[in-house]
Amino acid sequence: MQEFINKFKQAVFEDDIYIRPSHISEKNENLIITFDVFLYGTEKLIQSWKVTCKNFENYKLVNEFIGDIDIFQDHVLLWEYTELHTALFYNGKANNKYELIGELLSKHLEITKGWIDYNYYLNKSLEWKSLDWLFSGDSGLVASGPSILLNEYKNILEKFGLKTSIIPNKRQQTKYEVITFNSSYVIAEEFIFELIFESNISESAESI
Repeated sequence: MQEFINKFKQAVFEDDIYIRPSHISEKNENLIITFDVFLYGTEKLIQSWKVTCKNFENYKLVNEFIGDIDIFQDHVLLWEYTELHTALFYNGKANNKYELIGELLSKHLEITKGWIDYNYYLNKSLEWKSLDWLFSGDSGLVASGPSILLNEYKNILEKFGLKTSIIPNKRQQTKYEVITFNSSYVIAEEFIFELIFESNISESAESI
């Protein structure tokens, strides 16, 4: 697996390639993606790799050229499966609810780096309402999700004068990995890479 990743980062190709997913399919519990590797600035196919994402849990695929691919065992996208889940409640009136909401959004983006939507873990009753509505009362459920994120929410609520309480949710933790490429990702138990095509690199370069 690491050998595959390294081939995209160093050695033969260096910065002279781009990658494009060419085929995606589901088979049983697996997601199968074919990545094609091209010499930069050409349509000359250098390699094709089949990546089997075993027992995949979730994915987001965007049709775009890829400059880099990485695999993580520790990533914000894995918090859903690896972190203790809790429910965060508040009580009281915020000193300035609009500033509070702004800081919640800012902190969320800082921690998640844009991988998780702001409203993903928020109180599901907010689907057709706003955070302004939630903090207009004097108590309520703010969010349910990974404790590593909700603890940051908690600190902000308390900064604005609210009392908070956190209740753990019993949830089975599962070990996954995540492969990321640009804004796309796949979460699965294991990734298996298979080189299914390779051209002569020197011949490809000469044909440009």
